[in-house]
Amino acid sequence: MILYVDETENSELFIVTGLLVKSREDAIKAYAHFKNAIKDIPIPNKEKSKVYTEFKAILLDRDYRRIKIKMLEEINNINPCIIYSCYIKKGEHFCQEYKEATYITLLSKIISTIESEISVIFDGFNKPDFEYRIVNRVLSYRHVQAIMPMDSQRETGLQFVDNLCSVIRLNKSNSDVYEFYELIKNFVIEV
Repeated sequence: MILYVDETENSELFIVTGLLVKSREDAIKAYAHFKNAIKDIPIPNKEKSKVYTEFKAILLDRDYRRIKIKMLEEINNINPCIIYSCYIKKGEHFCQEYKEATYITLLSKIISTIESEISVIFDGFNKPDFEYRIVNRVLSYRHVQAIMPMDSQRETGLQFVDNLCSVIRLNKSNSDVYEFYELIKNFVIEV
């Protein structure tokens, strides 16, 4: 099994989300099917390369909700398990060091709930010391076979989990005006 991991935050919340799927191939097939399903949605050529490069949640949430909905429907088709953990900011200054420690803590909560053997792919930070701490902590779990940072432009599962992060953040912040969460709620677990 593969666990794709990403994080999101706003002024009140810091959230780490994992998308657990049977295999990397399932995510790749779902992504190909998703791209095929949206090929006829009209997008101005000027925007198309920006949208199609990475399918970033911020663009889809704001301007391309039909694409977001198609993506969420495709994620559902691979029978995922979406596990997230949330930290409520307490008004303190959320400095980088504390944010990194919180990320590792929330990720550890997610991994500790999974019983089967997994490989973990997380959205890289381009901070070798932080990534080293993440890898060391996660490899301390016996059921983790491997862990690696990847670039979300190259790893389709990370694009999926990026969008799931935004859905969960919008839902937890009571600002999911398009009710994206309704499309995934049957697959979501909070830890």
